Amino acid sequence: MQEDNGRFQMYPRNRNGSYRNLSYSAIHDQNRMHGSPRKHRSNINSPQMSEVSLSQLKLDDMTTEKDWNKLDDFHLEELRDGFFDATYTRPKRVISPEDSVGSAKSNQNLKPSKIINNTPAIVKDIYSKSIQDWKQLLKFFLAYLIAMIICVIHPAGKWIGHKYRYFMPISVILHHPARNVGVQLEMTIESCVGLVFGLGWSSLAWYVSTATGPTASHQGGILFQSLVMALWSAIWVKAYYNRLFYLCQSFGITILFTHTVDLVFDASELKWILFRDFALSYVFGILLSLIISAFIFPTNGNAKMIQTLDDTVNSIKGFLMTLVDKGKYNDIEYISSAQKNMTNHLNVKLSLVYRDFLNQFTIFNFKASSLKRLRDSLTVISSPLRVIPIHQRLFDNQLLERLYQEVDDHKHDLEESGEKYDTDAIPSGYITGTFTPVSGVPNLPHHLLSNSTNDFYINILKKKFARNTLHLILEMIIVIDKISQLLQLYKKRRHSKNEIEEAKGNLHHYRMKLQKMIFNVDTSYNNFIESNLFSEDIIKDFECVDIFLFIRYSRSSAKHLLKVLDEAINLDTDSKMRISTPKLSAFRTLHRLPDQCLMDQGLGRSLLYFETKKDVDEIFERSYNSYTSRHVYNRKNDTLPSTRAIDHTDFNFHTTQNSTRFKLWEFTKLLSGREMKWTLKCLICIIFLCLPTWLPESYRWYEEFQCWWAPLMFFILNHNKPAGKMIYLANRLICGIIGMFWGWAACQAHHFGSPYVICVFAGLICIPSAINQLIYKNSKSSNTAMICFTVIALEAFSKNPYTLKTSVIWKNCWTTSLSLIVGIVVSIVINWIFWSYRSRTELRLAVSYLLSHLSQSYQSVAERYLYRDLNDDPTELSLMFSHIREVRLTRSIEAIRQLLGRTKREPIFVSNFNADKYERLINACQNVFERMIEARVSGTYFEIWNQDSNSDATRALLSLRRDSTSSVIYTFYLLSNCFRSRNRIPRYLPSSVTSRRRLFDFMSKFNENIPLSASLKEEQQDNLEKQLFKKLGKLQNKDHNIQHSSSEASSRDEVNEDNEEARWKDIYGVAFARSFTAVCESMDVLIECCKDILGEEYY
Repeated sequence: MQEDNGRFQMYPRNRNGSYRNLSYSAIHDQNRMHGSPRKHRSNINSPQMSEVSLSQLKLDDMTTEKDWNKLDDFHLEELRDGFFDATYTRPKRVISPEDSVGSAKSNQNLKPSKIINNTPAIVKDIYSKSIQDWKQLLKFFLAYLIAMIICVIHPAGKWIGHKYRYFMPISVILHHPARNVGVQLEMTIESCVGLVFGLGWSSLAWYVSTATGPTASHQGGILFQSLVMALWSAIWVKAYYNRLFYLCQSFGITILFTHTVDLVFDASELKWILFRDFALSYVFGILLSLIISAFIFPTNGNAKMIQTLDDTVNSIKGFLMTLVDKGKYNDIEYISSAQKNMTNHLNVKLSLVYRDFLNQFTIFNFKASSLKRLRDSLTVISSPLRVIPIHQRLFDNQLLERLYQEVDDHKHDLEESGEKYDTDAIPSGYITGTFTPVSGVPNLPHHLLSNSTNDFYINILKKKFARNTLHLILEMIIVIDKISQLLQLYKKRRHSKNEIEEAKGNLHHYRMKLQKMIFNVDTSYNNFIESNLFSEDIIKDFECVDIFLFIRYSRSSAKHLLKVLDEAINLDTDSKMRISTPKLSAFRTLHRLPDQCLMDQGLGRSLLYFETKKDVDEIFERSYNSYTSRHVYNRKNDTLPSTRAIDHTDFNFHTTQNSTRFKLWEFTKLLSGREMKWTLKCLICIIFLCLPTWLPESYRWYEEFQCWWAPLMFFILNHNKPAGKMIYLANRLICGIIGMFWGWAACQAHHFGSPYVICVFAGLICIPSAINQLIYKNSKSSNTAMICFTVIALEAFSKNPYTLKTSVIWKNCWTTSLSLIVGIVVSIVINWIFWSYRSRTELRLAVSYLLSHLSQSYQSVAERYLYRDLNDDPTELSLMFSHIREVRLTRSIEAIRQLLGRTKREPIFVSNFNADKYERLINACQNVFERMIEARVSGTYFEIWNQDSNSDATRALLSLRRDSTSSVIYTFYLLSNCFRSRNRIPRYLPSSVTSRRRLFDFMSKFNENIPLSASLKEEQQDNLEKQLFKKLGKLQNKDHNIQHSSSEASSRDEVNEDNEEARWKDIYGVAFARSFTAVCESMDVLIECCKDILGEEYY
């Protein structure tokens, strides 16, 4: 380092990084040669500056509006590999005015006045949803009512289970038949296996506890040890391996019943009939649910999967209709809502239903491979449609009315003759004035162009593209509607083969029409760029670029729609009834329950975030460890298929190379993890609730009044994820008390214990409980009410009917009800004490992982798409990884939103948690991610190195490009770690906006001093043609046995395709630059949101 006129310069002996060669001149040397680049707004009218000018103007406006003052860097430059020059600005804290609102707004919906005023709407909603799902409600109602009828018939009830007969309807409640047949069968097998293991373990415990005199006199201690050993494993497995939930539930219920129901002091006093009574009633309830599920309105994987596919294609149709809806064409919020709904169906709902289908035993008509191809072809459409500009001026109300009138007037002609509209047939009176060559427009910078000039360009594009683009979108809507009709036919159990063939024939016809519309759009574009109306000034205008992108993405989605159409036609190939087994890996299968089972356990989507996070981590790991380059690099004559450009060890889950050590760490983590802590909590509660049954002083009253229902109710209702405020405890308690009162009233009415009255009361409480559980997904409260009713009603009824009277019924009711209340309260309060699951804590970690994933996505886009090597276009593997990453990250963001929703339902005792701040942060992350998708789609079709004036400019700009991207990645990394460690955000962070602005300033400077001559353009064109013909030659020499005509046709198609992509590269370059600039702009909002949550460091 040496001092030169007060400026420090670094001259290392061996220059690294971008300046390893002498031709890689330093930036301050360029300043000396050409002067400072920020004297004034640069001239942006040269053709090669179109991709720079739009983003540069945006950055200039941002820095001017926010009054950012760049801090002095003393002309120090970082020239080493692995480092970058960060640009800093003077910090300015911006506090949102909404901070004082907090999360109290969510409580406004709980006001009783609102509920009373909305009663008619609530009743109407309940009625409509009940009519829609009446089959599921009927199955639930029949199963429970049949179980109750069997129990109230005294001979049948005595044979099934004597006074423990109520385990039959309770088993029906826990294994209700409103599920797919495959899921019901799997649940039945699991529960029966758990029951068998529980009975075997309990039999051994009973035998050991009375084998000798000393053990028989202390049977309570033996049963205590046996219960702890059994439930320790059962609770942990149930919490960690979700798929084994029903096995562990049946095992735990069996253990709790047999270890608390009877205490004896001699082997001769053992009542083995208890095993028979419990097992028979419990198994009969499981089998009754299976029979009703299989024979009354049976459901399999067909209906739900096909219905989801139909909803997905209709969401695409709905979005396309909003793009050409003349009534709401200017309603951007309405169009954006339809776009979000489409994205949610394509990337979230369809994926979840498809995974649920792969995760269960189903009876399905179609091949799984055909279904997967249709699903994949649908999700591919999401990329162009989710980034298509929705605020563009290709259409307006007047133009749409004219075009729709033409469609109505010539509808029959189009159907019969197949004639197409000529693009130039738009009435000439629509565009006022006469056309003049574009070269006659004043050659001014973008910010000086008048509105009339802008409208002039817009009208040109409307005249040339509006009609064909509208026809393309309308044809896509028609095709999607025909696909929906075909899917509806597939969903029917009994459909005519002629109907299917007719629908397929219509699809073949519309496929040809759609191809014709795509050809018309391509022809109109080719004619436009070959005419004298095309000018580089057009792609310097934001609105013109939006129109071009709208046309391009509409065409791309139409091309993808052809693939969807083909897969829909071929879906029923080799159609026959087949049993589909789970297709997911063993690890995923064990950790994932079917969706309906999750809802029944009161989990909802609480486990969705953990699954999506693992999926995102997995796709990043695969991409980092896969070779995606088109080039092959050799070292010592050996081909090295290794990962290039990104070091995947930066993001590995572990850094140790010792596999044994890593596995030992994983095992110790399991022993001290959340599941083990939850197991300890549950065991402590169960032991204290069961303690009286093992003591000689208290076991008699404990067994007489069936107080063992307290630990049993706690075991049935508890779970380690849900946690609610006091309102949820009150809700569950109220449901339980209603069930207890209803059970007492059923026994008390009509001469004490009438079976007819009990069945009527059972039907009356079953209907609202089934609606609450199956429609509104409040399973725990519904189960609480029905179990309490069943126990109170059948406990008294199972006694001698001749001794029943008010005092006996009331005594049994209040004593057992008290035990049930204790179990209900403890099942919720346990989530409020130490070692509890907190959605707020998980949300903070989730945001940390999300920021890390966004950083990795940005790095992947920059490395594989923007700054890729020459002639190293993204491979199919790269595109596949990118698409999977985008879909999974979309699901991850949606799962984090649901996690945020759960935080609003948790009790807040000390923390000043503000859900609104997190909501703004997630929205900012969503916006950044959408801009990354736009950049990835645009970056596929152009190479950044071809945009530079010459190789000297490329060398000199390398460090600036490094600084621009590294500042974003580094900021993401810092924010992610601050959330992980709960540290404040540093006051000074690298400014991505000023780094990118600096890059564009120097790009403008190079283009001003080194203009691109016409001869250089011709040379580049010649080089392009040479590359194309060279590629043609390779294709022709690839196989000498191919006929000349077919080879010439295929070569001509490839030339046309390459020419087409070459013509669009300028527009894609502008779109990419704009997207990356939008990312930098969004980073400022993201940083402010993070500071609002974590705070800012003080100095």
